[in-house]
Amino acid sequence: MLKKIKILLLTLLVALLNLIAISACEGEPHVHESFTNEKVLVAATCLTDGTGSHVCVDCEETIEFVIPKLGHTEVIDQGKAPTCTADGISEGKHCSVCNTILIAQEVLPARHNPSDWQVLKKASCEIDGLKVKVCLDCEERLESEILNHFGHTEGDWQVVKQPTCLNQGTKTTSCITCNEVMQTVAIPATGHDESDWIITLNATCEDSGSKHTICNTCKEELSKEKINPLGHDKTDWKVTLEPTCTATGLKHIECTRCDSIFDETVIEAKGHTYSTSIVQPTCTTDGYTLNDCIRCDYSYRSNTTLKTGHEYTSSITQPTCLEGGYTEYSCVKCEDTYKDDFVDPLGHNHVEKTQNPTCLTAGKKYKECTRCNDYLLIETLEATGHALTTNNYVKDMGGSNKRTATVYECANCDYSYVRKIVFNYSITPSYKVGSQKGYSYGMSVDYSDLTNQTVSTFRVDVSFTYIGSNAHPHFYITPSGSMNKELTFIGGADDKVDAIAKAVGYIEAKNENEVWGGYVDYEYSKVADNNVYFVFINQNYLFSYTVKTLSATSIFDFGEPTL
Repeated sequence: MLKKIKILLLTLLVALLNLIAISACEGEPHVHESFTNEKVLVAATCLTDGTGSHVCVDCEETIEFVIPKLGHTEVIDQGKAPTCTADGISEGKHCSVCNTILIAQEVLPARHNPSDWQVLKKASCEIDGLKVKVCLDCEERLESEILNHFGHTEGDWQVVKQPTCLNQGTKTTSCITCNEVMQTVAIPATGHDESDWIITLNATCEDSGSKHTICNTCKEELSKEKINPLGHDKTDWKVTLEPTCTATGLKHIECTRCDSIFDETVIEAKGHTYSTSIVQPTCTTDGYTLNDCIRCDYSYRSNTTLKTGHEYTSSITQPTCLEGGYTEYSCVKCEDTYKDDFVDPLGHNHVEKTQNPTCLTAGKKYKECTRCNDYLLIETLEATGHALTTNNYVKDMGGSNKRTATVYECANCDYSYVRKIVFNYSITPSYKVGSQKGYSYGMSVDYSDLTNQTVSTFRVDVSFTYIGSNAHPHFYITPSGSMNKELTFIGGADDKVDAIAKAVGYIEAKNENEVWGGYVDYEYSKVADNNVYFVFINQNYLFSYTVKTLSATSIFDFGEPTL
């Protein structure tokens, strides 16, 4: 409600600023500035704008203005998940003001949650097995299937005893599933497997060697022979010392097998062979032609040219608060630089400033340099804290019904805290309730337009009268306003076992023309984003009764704020 009042006031202020009209008052045009006698001509609804009017204080002209539409107030209709045997319902939404259904609820069919196939008994070569599917929620067996036995499967041949050169071996086949032996067969002796020649003693250039063969399987020696001397295997000329530009070298012939050397000979020196490169002069060094020997490190210079000298450009760096200025000189032809013409630092230019504190945040006094933003804290100013006042906002609900909100508000900022909400409700419906029926008076406790705080205490004071015929009516409080679907009762009933455990309190009126008054006081945290209705239920399904009067006061206490 507080939020809507603020929106309305802001709308009126915008309307006053924009609707500047010129009227003939005492023969001269003027601007409408002050107004009185404000009225609501057509109230705004969720989907349509309203109309209001007020009168200019100066010329008494009546001026109409638009009251913005309110928009839907969404309320969540709780859903219920389906089970294996009972249907559920999806979550929905409706407007708590005009009851427009925003998201319709849908039936969620009951269903089992089947598991994957589970093997209870494995099949073997000669015995059948069994697999099943069960519900993961209620463990009911949903499907079963026989796993047929699959018979023996003969595997590959496996050698049990290896044959040798002179003795036979054995091999068998077995079932790859249960390992039962299927066949047994003899493996013939293999006989000797003679190897290639094996060198026993290598022959050299001048000495004989020997060789023999063996059985590759049992390693028995089968034959033996002599190997003749190889003789020398001479190479071409081989350089042992390379000649240089100024020194001689050496070469000889050698045997590739025994490293014997033959015919060692001297190689003549090569002399220098030059390549040339030109080195250009720089600002500080001469240029020249460099002559390098391509085979050794010897070199010499020729054709010298003189150095060119520096050619400078300059750039100026201005002084700052903490650093001095200077002129930097750079050579355009090389990387040579130097600095000159130095200027001292300027020093800080501090100006004193103040940042005022707010209700919840501290302020400060400080100094700041106008050139470099250097910061110096002078003093911390403590937060002022809220200046709370207590205001009551009343909304006319029609007839003798009204809603009052007690709100703490800060005079210095936008902070507000709803302390208490009181609903006063009274009717004389004379409504007849038939057998197997109930009746909801539809008093909505919708307070979401005022606060989203958690309710600490909820209290209802109620009195009512009725006329019945041996009926036992009960008084309940329920978070649902419809009797056409299953209700989650907050109040209990004798004939509903689950509801008794949740009962807050109920009254039996066993005599005709009974008048009852009482209250319910309990901790209640489920009210947020729901409506609470005052409901009568006919306990005895064989009789009817008539409700004559109903008055109720519901109090929502939110406790003191924690600042």
